[in-house]
Amino acid sequence: MDEIEVRELAERVRQALEPHWNASSMGRCNSASAFLVDLLRERGDPGWDLVHGGACKAGEEFDPDFAAGHCWAQREDGLMVDITGDQFGHPAVVVGWEWDVEHLEVMESTYVWDSLEVERWRQAWAGAEAAAAPGAGGL
Repeated sequence: MDEIEVRELAERVRQALEPHWNASSMGRCNSASAFLVDLLRERGDPGWDLVHGGACKAGEEFDPDFAAGHCWAQREDGLMVDITGDQFGHPAVVVGWEWDVEHLEVMESTYVWDSLEVERWRQAWAGAEAAAAPGAGGL
């Protein structure tokens, strides 16, 4: 998938999951990003991983000593997707290359998540996709 297709999918995923959050993406980065990684892989783009690192608030310079723990999807070529960036004052969906995304820094690559919550996001996605189907009047 190219960057535009990835961005469009990430925005649709965010839109599908957001109604199931308690008014905030805070604390949802791990499971939401893990679901996105699964979805990207299922769509034929196997180079994605869930990455754990640090994030800084909007307007602040990244400092690993004060960065908050955070997770996002990252492809092996360096494309990063953060669908919960708003918890740090950034746009809700951030898509960019690792050398351009200044609020994130990789600390370790991992693929551990809360499988029950990922399944919940899978169900929310399926419902949103069904609502968006032609004639359904949704997304």
